[in-house]
Amino acid sequence: MIFKNEEHIYLLKNESFDPSFLQTLAHEKGYQVIELEEANELKKILTQAQKKEPLHAKEEEPLIFLQHIEKKALRDRFSRLFAYIQWLIAIMNELQVGFMMSDGKQPLLISPLAREISGLDPYSPEQHPIESIIKEDHKSNFKSSLTQLTKGEIHQFSAEFQVEPPSALEKMIQFYGKTLNVNHCSLVVEYLIEKKKHVPAPESQNSYNHAIIMELHRILTALCGLTGLNLEQENDKKSQKNKKTTERSRYNLTTREKQILKLIYQGDTSKRIAEKLYISKRTVESHRANILHKTNSRNTAELIHFAIGNNLL
Repeated sequence: MIFKNEEHIYLLKNESFDPSFLQTLAHEKGYQVIELEEANELKKILTQAQKKEPLHAKEEEPLIFLQHIEKKALRDRFSRLFAYIQWLIAIMNELQVGFMMSDGKQPLLISPLAREISGLDPYSPEQHPIESIIKEDHKSNFKSSLTQLTKGEIHQFSAEFQVEPPSALEKMIQFYGKTLNVNHCSLVVEYLIEKKKHVPAPESQNSYNHAIIMELHRILTALCGLTGLNLEQENDKKSQKNKKTTERSRYNLTTREKQILKLIYQGDTSKRIAEKLYISKRTVESHRANILHKTNSRNTAELIHFAIGNNLL
């Protein structure tokens, strides 16, 4: 789990994730990597960052459109992923790679550079930013490829397109589309590189761009997987806690019931227990019935077995 804040990148140590590439790239871009041992440390930093600045406080910050996600589980997972990849989006901007995520029709996330390339109006985000500005002769192929990505029929797609942003001159972009599974839902990740018009890129540049996109997507996929693992761990902890609470409440014996249970274990009859505790036999039998119910025991033998196994004696 990783979070970027100003010039620092905070990295929560995880044995299944090799951070060496990130550390090298971050250092080249002037960021200092700080490794954290405990999740609570990262949680505190995230909380402080959210208090200092809202997600949409600055024009140069990425935009997220949670209103386009209907399912709450996916919305929560996507929101958490968005918080974790802030530093990665910043690096993409510096590498001149625009970044978007969509459901194939509507944008879910768009980086500052992608917003600049597409000329997206943040107040009218209902249509896919690239689909709305791509030239007609490319539009059909583009829409078909997005649909295939969303359905999982293909897992990647790349092409050069001419686009006409509303507030800029016509430009050429290199588009890379890849799938990302988030909470069992296939989303489309889109990387945009603006190309110099009428200047063919050398083969080495194309190879470099392809390698950069592959590496960025590998990192994004790893981070998405980590958010899933962390959520599963949190849910497991909540489930275990709820289970323990339920179990405790089910056989949470009173002081009197514990006294009677101990005497039952010693072999005393209800009459003998009543004499020892100076209560009526009927009261003892009532307590005995409550103890059997709380411990889900059908008889005295099962009760004793349960009491020993759960340290109730």
